[in-house]
Parts: sequence; C-alpha cells; structure tokens
Amino acid sequence: MIVSSQGPVDLIVTDPDGFTITPDTIVPSDLEYLREIPGILYYSEMEKGLDGNPIDRVYSPLVKTGDYTIKVIPGENFSSGSKYWLNFSFGKHLLILSDGAPVSQISSQVYRVHVKEDYSIELLSN
Repeated sequence: MIVSSQGPVDLIVTDPDGFTITPDTIVPSDLEYLREIPGILYYSEMEKGLDGNPIDRVYSPLVKTGDYTIKVIPGENFSSGSKYWLNFSFGKHLLILSDGAPVSQISSQVYRVHVKEDYSIELLSN
C-alpha cells in the first residue's frame, strides 16, 4: 500500500488498526533517524517531483481491509499558486484523490479510503 503526494505538502496517514504516521514520527537508531512504525507504516521523502518539492510517500508492506484516513497538511514552503497531487495505491489498484488541488485551499478535509474484503478500493465521502 502506498499513499503518495507531490507538491509542498506533508501527510498524516492512519491505517484501519489505528496506527498513525506523520512527518514527525521518528524512531532513533544508531545510524539514522527512521520515520516508521516498524513493520506497519513507513514515511519517506526521497526524490523530488517536477515542482522541486519532495515526493512524500507513506507505505506499508501489507494492505489491510478497512478504512485508511489521509490528511494533507501544507508544507513550510508553499506559495499562493502551489498545487498538490495525492494517490492511494496497491498492486494494480490506483485511486487518485487529488489531481492538482490548490494547497491554499487545504482545510480540515480528511480523505477516507475503504479497502473492501475483495481488495477493491473506494473513496468514502467526508
């Protein structure tokens, strides 16, 4: 399972069992700080998107049935014209949650994605 965003935004993702990961979730280790809930959720900002901002990814080695909640929060360096893109995917399934929405219009909206028993996915109304 992967939740990915492009644009000057960060993510807060909660899985169906209530585990939540944010950009501030950190597990210290001897070599580096890891942004993870070990074995459950991982947060990365490795590569840059076309706009120069990091592509944020929250991923999990497993897909759980139930509701995932995804909150998008504006990053530190956004301008009034900044936009963001947001996807939820696993395997061959892709759900586009935002396709260039203005960052300036992010409010308290939470995206809720439901993974059914047959592993189909749907966006639930907010």
